[in-house]
Amino acid sequence: MMMELYMRIMMILKKINNNELLKTEVYRFGFFMLFSLCLIGCETKEITADEIVQKSIDAHGGIESWNKLTHLEFDKTTILYTQDGTIEKEIVQRQLFLLKPTLEGSLRSKGLMKNDLYFHGDAFSKVINDSVFMVTEPAELEVARNTFFAAHYVVCQPFKLQDKGVILDYIGEELLDGKKVHTLNVSYSTDDENSDIWTYYFDIDTYQLVANKVDHNDKISMIQNLEFDSKTSLTFNAHRKSYTILENDSTFLRAEYFYKNFNALFE
Repeated sequence: MMMELYMRIMMILKKINNNELLKTEVYRFGFFMLFSLCLIGCETKEITADEIVQKSIDAHGGIESWNKLTHLEFDKTTILYTQDGTIEKEIVQRQLFLLKPTLEGSLRSKGLMKNDLYFHGDAFSKVINDSVFMVTEPAELEVARNTFFAAHYVVCQPFKLQDKGVILDYIGEELLDGKKVHTLNVSYSTDDENSDIWTYYFDIDTYQLVANKVDHNDKISMIQNLEFDSKTSLTFNAHRKSYTILENDSTFLRAEYFYKNFNALFE
């Protein structure tokens, strides 16, 4: 397009080469048009949702390292707060995920009273104090499944955002606590009208995953990733805070999470 415009301008100049004033004006016009077209051609292409996720995965250690991960375990401390700020409960666990050849794992309590959950790849079992039993009752099985896979979902981000069936929708840039972030809506091909609604926030400079928001059964939580652990070749959360968003848009601290003592094994 620029070359075509340039040739048209040169043809005009040949026809009017005896009129120096007009020639000068045409040269000015031609230079302005070419300069404008160059600016348009050099405009930064808007980043896509896939590119944001890829950059975030790179910032958290890269997909190559993630794909080689076979064993991941760590200590997780969960502190739940009431709306007035008092501590409701504290839970300390050792979480273990065996990722290959199939997903298995355990959520083991570190307190005096045992309340451990094990996933064997196709079944769940529990250890409560000194009693061991398989989880078969439908309601309890659903709770066990949701508990285990929610823990797995959290620790696998942002890497799992490249999985098949993930639908990414780039919303744009926003301010989150005074910092610029890229905002993505994340949904899944298996979602139905009762599924959780997820929003993810990525630092605009580092592309680290700094927060996500989830609408779960009409309860909205904003979870901020405040500190990270990079002692392995991957970067995981070290400290998170979860705020409940009320109907009047006010918030209160509902939970605080601490992760430490990561042990990661690779192929």
